[in-house]
Amino acid sequence: MLARINKPFPRLGLAFSKKKIPRAVDRNRVKRIVREQFRLTQTTLPSVDMIVMPKAGTRNAKNTSIIASFHALCEQLKQKLGNQVEQSQRSSFTLPPQI
Repeated sequence: MLARINKPFPRLGLAFSKKKIPRAVDRNRVKRIVREQFRLTQTTLPSVDMIVMPKAGTRNAKNTSIIASFHALCEQLKQKLGNQVEQSQRSSFTLPPQI
């Protein structure tokens, strides 16, 4: 998973190749699971662009293991970017001029 701070809300990108997951039905299943988990957790995620790329062996993974992997990666992302996001939000906030 790659991530970068860009917009005021999280966005998801999926990069699934035939090389990693040959059958379309398996690619679509994994994409559907990842999209749904992103939709359910996007309110708790920092404002980043996330790009999810599968590893070899994802085709044979069960739904529960894909969900657990996604949540673990999201937690790592929150911990890694937590301080950076807070600092960027503080620096973008400006006080109105006092009269």
